[in-house]
Amino acid sequence: MALELYHLHLSQSERVVWLLEEMQIPYNLHVFKRDPKTGLAPDDLKAINPAGTAPYFRDTSVSPEVAISESGATVSYILSVYSAGSNGTRLVRTPEDPDFATYLEWFHYANGSLHASISRLMYFQFSGMPSDSPMVQRLRGKLAGQLKMIDDHLGKNQWFAGKDLSAADCMIMFSLSTMRGIYPIDLGPYANILRWLRDVAARPAYRKAIEKGDEGMDPLIEPNARRFTEIEAFRGALEKA
Repeated sequence: MALELYHLHLSQSERVVWLLEEMQIPYNLHVFKRDPKTGLAPDDLKAINPAGTAPYFRDTSVSPEVAISESGATVSYILSVYSAGSNGTRLVRTPEDPDFATYLEWFHYANGSLHASISRLMYFQFSGMPSDSPMVQRLRGKLAGQLKMIDDHLGKNQWFAGKDLSAADCMIMFSLSTMRGIYPIDLGPYANILRWLRDVAARPAYRKAIEKGDEGMDPLIEPNARRFTEIEAFRGALEKA
């Protein structure tokens, strides 16, 4: 097969696995487990991708072959080069589509704002900064505002770009589901987000992606997700959160 995807267990490369399953494109999946002590990528992934991160994606059907290690860039490449409308899906929006601007905004919001906000709080949590510090409180307030904005949007739209699933949903899902196993977020106040999470988890392609890439774990779609305390480096911070 021409496409090679290197996926790190419990990581944002989950987005690309799900996308490829939705598009039903043949690909080879290489799964790597986090180090059980450090929670970091193993050395064998670092030997393949110098950045030591996932996803790492290769398209060997072209010369020179394409190699990408950013999830947003990988998703954009696949949507541009391969058929994003295959199998009845409409994963990409084009300029003539009325949802085009909405699609673009949420697609880039995933990493540009949402994941960045959660990651900053996660770093403070793992550094031991007190949860009542002014900086942490300010960042939590900003995240709460983002979650309300998302919830309001999903109260008016089934999916992020309207009535049909799009790659914007593929980009956002990890931050609101699996990521909460590393940085806990209570989604109890956000009924529309929870409805959307259930809709994603009901999709056969998402279930297949989790089965292939994350050992068939139950999708983290409840108001309070389970915590990945089995990883030693995460345990202390998660038990205090």
